[in-house]
Amino acid sequence: VAEVQQLMQGSASISLDDWRTHTFYAECAADHPVIEALWKEMERLSQQQLQMLCKYVTGSKTAPMGGFSALIPRFTVRVTGTVTAINAHTCFNILDLPEAM
Repeated sequence: VAEVQQLMQGSASISLDDWRTHTFYAECAADHPVIEALWKEMERLSQQQLQMLCKYVTGSKTAPMGGFSALIPRFTVRVTGTVTAINAHTCFNILDLPEAM
């Protein structure tokens, strides 16, 4: 049973490179200053903190089997003026960031 759970959950270790590579950007681009600040801050996080963030934005503390490329729907980051705080939509794997952070 534990082996099946391990297969279904994927790796407990989160690859930030994999996460970044398979991130889609809506209403912004990868070189947006807010996006660059996000990745810079994520690089400073421990594995436990990355798992907590992953759970916040996807509902699971690990990437799926096959990594973030297998995440459906794709992990998406939006930078928008319509929010004033960081918001996550776990059903859609979306992270909304305010334009002014």
